[in-house]
Amino acid sequence: METPYSIRVVDAVKRFGDVGAVDHVSLDIRRGEFFSLLGPSGCGKTTLLRMIAGLEQGDGGNIVIDGVDVTALPAYRRPVNLVFQHFALFSHLTVEKNVAFGLRYREGDDKKLRRDKVAAAPARWSSTRACSCSMNHWARSTRNSARRCRSS
Repeated sequence: METPYSIRVVDAVKRFGDVGAVDHVSLDIRRGEFFSLLGPSGCGKTTLLRMIAGLEQGDGGNIVIDGVDVTALPAYRRPVNLVFQHFALFSHLTVEKNVAFGLRYREGDDKKLRRDKVAAAPARWSSTRACSCSMNHWARSTRNSARRCRSS
């Protein structure tokens, strides 16, 4: 039976010395759900995302993606992409091509499917204010961008 969750974080813990960056966090992200993680600086958002992506090893808990426990898997074996706060973009590519870049390496995605996913992305970006602002900044900072965020 297929799980209704794309991502499950179960009792995740990450400490840096005496500082608890992620303190027993659990969350479920349903399949197809557009999810935003919001909070003040230093509350552990980026650390949690890095744990999900496999860029940071947790001190406890589990990360489950599509029903598979990936806690011990390295980043390159996880079906996850992460866009950092300070965008590492290819300035010679359009916004669409920057978004599509990571999709090129997913198994089973042909060119038409990638084009469809990228074409649908601006509607998702404009569905939340925080994400729209980020994508608007991204579109402005990317040279030769063909499509701007709808909230601009």
